[in-house]
This record gives sequence, structure tokens and C-alpha cells, in this order.
Amino acid sequence: MTASVTRTVLEGVVRVALFLGYLALIGRMKEIRRVFQYHGAEHKTIAAFEHDAPLEPESVDRFSTLHVRCGTNFLLIVMLLAIVVYTLFGNHGIAWGIALRLVTVPVIAGLSYELLRLGARFPHSPVMRALMAPGLWLQKITTRRPDHDQLDVAIASFQELLRREGASQR
Repeated sequence: MTASVTRTVLEGVVRVALFLGYLALIGRMKEIRRVFQYHGAEHKTIAAFEHDAPLEPESVDRFSTLHVRCGTNFLLIVMLLAIVVYTLFGNHGIAWGIALRLVTVPVIAGLSYELLRLGARFPHSPVMRALMAPGLWLQKITTRRPDHDQLDVAIASFQELLRREGASQR
């Protein structure tokens, strides 16, 4: 491996490690734990809706706090895909690095989004399960088991979203 490739991979790994460390540290704060509980309530509500389960706390609570199409999963895929892309292009100075990032960030984000969609579309595929696993593991940091009141809030918010979407489609 060339020094350029090693440096790019190392920078990417450090970036991911800092991100994971940051999430782990802030997750210890009482206020952020509460946010993570609401995040879990949101995932449970979406999963219940996708499985045609009643949107009631007792029913919604049966579902997992992990969801393949989570924004946390998206961010991790973007970061890992960026490591691969930037490694392939090598390191040719600051101007090249800035130009490369300006051009490739939308492409990397688009590819990451499509990977999430594939992960949701083919949840039983061994390949997709393997690709989505790191993001689901990360959600064990960014989601927490919600209480009954948090489920009520998530359900009410989602029902309002459904109401507004229905009104806008008329």
C-alpha cells in the first residue's frame, strides 16, 4: 500500500472513530439519552406502521428500536463509502482534495441513500444484511427503549404526518 492510500484510510478510520466516540460520549448525557429514547420511539412507530400493526403504544412497543433506513445508518454508510472513494482517488494536494470532495459528496450521498433503499427492499439478503449490520449496530448507541409517554408522542407525531400528507395529496 502506498503512503497516500495508507494516509487516506487512516484519516477515514480516525474520522469514523471520532464520530463513534462522540456519539458514545454524548449518549451518556441525561438529555441526550432522552433524545435517543424518542429516536427509538420513532423507529418503533415506523416499524409498526410498515407491518400494518395498530398505532397504539402496546402494539408499537413490540417492535425494535433498530431500523435499516435510519439516518444514523445513512451517515455511517456515507463515512465508510467516502473512505473507499477517497482512497481510490489518492491524495494529490489540498486543491485536489477540496475539488474531489465537492464533486463526490453528492455522489457518495446518493449511493448511500440507494444502499439504504436496497437494504430495506431486500432485508433477507445475506449481502444486504452484512452491509447494513454496522449501521444497525451503531443504532444501539443512538436509540434507547422509550417509555409509554414517548411512544404516545411518536405515534401522535406520525399520525399528524400521515394526516398532512393525505391532505396534500388531494
